[in-house]
Amino acid sequence: MPDAWIPEALSIAERIATVHVRANVLVWLAWRLGDAERTQIAERILAAELPRIRHLDSTEMRSQIARTVAPLLPEPRRSEVLAAFPSPSTASPQLDGAMVRGKAGLERSARIAPELSTQELEVALAEAVTERSHGSPHDARLEAVAALASERLRRPHPPRQRLQKLLHDTLHGRAETRAEVLLVLSAMAPLIIGLGGTPAAVGVVQAIRRVGEWWP
Repeated sequence: MPDAWIPEALSIAERIATVHVRANVLVWLAWRLGDAERTQIAERILAAELPRIRHLDSTEMRSQIARTVAPLLPEPRRSEVLAAFPSPSTASPQLDGAMVRGKAGLERSARIAPELSTQELEVALAEAVTERSHGSPHDARLEAVAALASERLRRPHPPRQRLQKLLHDTLHGRAETRAEVLLVLSAMAPLIIGLGGTPAAVGVVQAIRRVGEWWP
């Protein structure tokens, strides 16, 4: 990504509504920066995001975000963060399709996506795709689909064509209003970037900017 795009991309990422999605996109962008700036972004994520989590699964989510952010930090700070936010369990959580249903199930599946086996990811993703959307300012279904699909991309033998079609269908199915387009682009950013890398990240920034400027 050209250096000139990074400040705007960071600004857009910070407006993503859901904590773990926002953190994931910020981390991806931080890897494009130098060591000092990367460390500043990591510390900012830790300071701003972790204290905001106040629900029953807060320990699980804090640990997940810490494990995502920690590689940005130099030692010994990296080890300090990992030690301060240990994983609640080293065992992979058991998940079936029924556990993905409803808003709470979708939110949980998005949070624990990195801990699921590849088979569980496939089951959860298939179920999330069939769930109904849950409106705005953020949509639990879209965020679950993006989290599960982008995690599946990181596993062996990712079904890229199937995930590209899923992204295409999702974008075209929710493009009726300006607010819908912004919602979908923000929620699906992890999958867009996972499929397309740096060019896709630039495209997301450009698309969001164009929508904001030209679509009333």
